Amino acid sequence: MSVVNKFSKAVLNFTKKSDALVRKQTGIKISEFAKEGLQEFNAPKNATYYDAIKIGHKNNVDENFTDIFIFRDENGNIVKKITLKTEGQNQKQTVKMFEDLFPCDTEYDENIYLVGKKVVGYERENGKMTKCFEQTIAKTDTENPIITIFKRIIGDDVEINRLAQHEKGKKSKFFENTYQTYKYSDDFELVESKVSDERMKEISEHPYIYPMMAKYKKFIQKMFHAVDKDKRAILTPEIKTFKDPNGHSGYYSPYDNVMGTVYINKVDKHGHKRPRESLTRTIAHEYGHHDWGIKAESYKEYKEGLYTSLEEVGLTPDDIKLAEKYLKSHDNYIRPEDNYREYERQFAERLPKVEGREAVERYRDLERKLSEEFPNKHPNQIYPISNEGNESSEDFFTMIDSIMGEKRQEL
Repeated sequence: MSVVNKFSKAVLNFTKKSDALVRKQTGIKISEFAKEGLQEFNAPKNATYYDAIKIGHKNNVDENFTDIFIFRDENGNIVKKITLKTEGQNQKQTVKMFEDLFPCDTEYDENIYLVGKKVVGYERENGKMTKCFEQTIAKTDTENPIITIFKRIIGDDVEINRLAQHEKGKKSKFFENTYQTYKYSDDFELVESKVSDERMKEISEHPYIYPMMAKYKKFIQKMFHAVDKDKRAILTPEIKTFKDPNGHSGYYSPYDNVMGTVYINKVDKHGHKRPRESLTRTIAHEYGHHDWGIKAESYKEYKEGLYTSLEEVGLTPDDIKLAEKYLKSHDNYIRPEDNYREYERQFAERLPKVEGREAVERYRDLERKLSEEFPNKHPNQIYPISNEGNESSEDFFTMIDSIMGEKRQEL
């Protein structure tokens, strides 16, 4: 008789809700888990023992019950939890994995210490994945602890991001964004935003907040779509990535398809992952080639009498001067292999560079606001910093370019 069957008849203490504790065992050796008959689940490697609980429902233990398995390390800390809820032929599985965040100082005060815990997991219903989720909780070691909580829930066509700060005696502050997502694309739409106050609204509705909170492997595509929404170009180009330590950060090709294609290099010249700010600059720069190429062509068609007004082609009065200069420069474009010095100086490159610098400034400004409003968040709270482009020196050059580079009013 299996461990499960051995205790399945031990029905104890029916509650008013018709629930019954069928099984409760603690401290079972991890080697015994294979006997539970749950081949699709693995016991975590850092688990030493587990607890098993079974609860019957609706006075029908054989058809309606919940099995709970809690795995613990040698110190008794929970490292994984499996919950299996069965109602007749239907089963819902919830799996959660737990880990501690490394202790550290807060960003603005080295005298305040942070500890934290991360929970990641997923839910399945009848074998189908319904959602993934993660939650990180950071807590200060102060007499009146400040708790910062980040939660991400990902479903088939929706993602929810929530960041909140709680402190006893003070009103909690938070923002929670719900995004429409797409199965075969990294595009997204903000469909709902909940905030605690107006300062949070400035953060939650910023076009860059979604890619900023995304994990690194999703950053390029999400940042590209954020730039696209910010610029509102007539056509959206495709986005493709490549990995080549050749020193080229990216390029734009208007001829690969009807809409054009933006290519972004995922690594720097040393083969390191590129930092987010540097990627932001390149994405906005190459997108600028696409956007101003369309605006210049629209201006040309307007001048040729194909349109009756600038509004018809989507050009503002501020666009006209830049579009005219971009068109002239583009028609006389100098390739870098022909004359690199002149290539750098031509207007068709200077304007997209300004687009890149402005995007970096917007990104940094949002990052500053987020840190100011949530100064006690853990470095690993939103995404693991170990996956970032920490070895690359590109952010230093991005910073220098942002300070020393040409501004829009100087064009």
